Amino acid sequence: MHTPHVRPASTVGPEMYEPTARLGLLAEGKFHPRSAKTAFGILRHAPNPVVAVIDHTQAGKNARDLSGIAHRDVPVVATVEEAITLGMEVMVIGIAPRGGLLPESWRQMIITCLSNGVDVAAGLHTFLNDDPTFAEIAERHGRRMYDVRRPPHGIGVATGACRDLAGKRIVLTVGTDCAVGKKHVAIAVAEELRRRGVRATWVPTGQTGIFIAGWGIAIDNVLSDFTAGAAELLVLEAAKEADVILVEGQGALLHPGYSGVTLSLIHGAMPTDFLFCHASSPVAIEPEYGITPPSMTEMIALHEHVVRHTRPAKVRGIAVNTSTAGDAEARAQCDALAAETRLPVTDVIRYGAGPLAEALM
Repeated sequence: MHTPHVRPASTVGPEMYEPTARLGLLAEGKFHPRSAKTAFGILRHAPNPVVAVIDHTQAGKNARDLSGIAHRDVPVVATVEEAITLGMEVMVIGIAPRGGLLPESWRQMIITCLSNGVDVAAGLHTFLNDDPTFAEIAERHGRRMYDVRRPPHGIGVATGACRDLAGKRIVLTVGTDCAVGKKHVAIAVAEELRRRGVRATWVPTGQTGIFIAGWGIAIDNVLSDFTAGAAELLVLEAAKEADVILVEGQGALLHPGYSGVTLSLIHGAMPTDFLFCHASSPVAIEPEYGITPPSMTEMIALHEHVVRHTRPAKVRGIAVNTSTAGDAEARAQCDALAAETRLPVTDVIRYGAGPLAEALM
């Protein structure tokens, strides 16, 4: 699914490389959908050409075969030097590790890029431009470093302004856990609505979304007093040129580590509707927490209860990530959730976003 993007005329977010820049995706030892979410997101949705994935443990293979993303015929190479010979202009750090820290073993790879005419982009909490060694080398060689997780200045406390957007539909993707497809659902539904003639767009709220769309704010790196304000700012910006705004969800209400960003998005975006995202295979919220999510019916009721006093919103449909299931099992899971909730259910990658788009029209 290669997605064209509709960007607001005046965008909010960090400095970005051009959408034509040739990328190399660094995913050393971690080229897997959960640990390399940024790399997989760029491969599936970004407009940029990708010349290589860097992971010595998978070298010699093709990212198309490893990811299932059919339109990306991208070799996996063992070294940064090989990616440079293939024409890499920007190396993007393609992982989103817990805590957003730069693996120490990757420092030399960054230095190699900066010393050989290649810019570097990262969505980490560790900012490349704040590292004296990287900064000195980049300046000496005339290279740029893009820290897309660095929030812009001037974000304020949320005011509730999104409630006053007359005639606008604001749809927030929420879920049972992290990494269940909230970004992919927002992108796919926005694309499907545009195909049907609706002025729709999606709002990037995390580092991978920014790499894909070229604008946005990674709200998990905004001071907590202002995270809802960041969400509000993004929605107001998108509303200038769209009537239906799909807001990329983050975290999960029941996740002990990342529930804060979820609630900030709810209060800042003031959604009129939810789309619920669910992975078919996990049976616990990041298993180390030992939390088993309640039924889908209970999860839906929880989210609708949370917003009843701010701006009431209903869950309009369910997106299931069935990537680990066979065809028959995937269809059975979708059918079972549809029977339980009486809502439209689909896997937007496997079956398309049509039922969810229809529910919003």
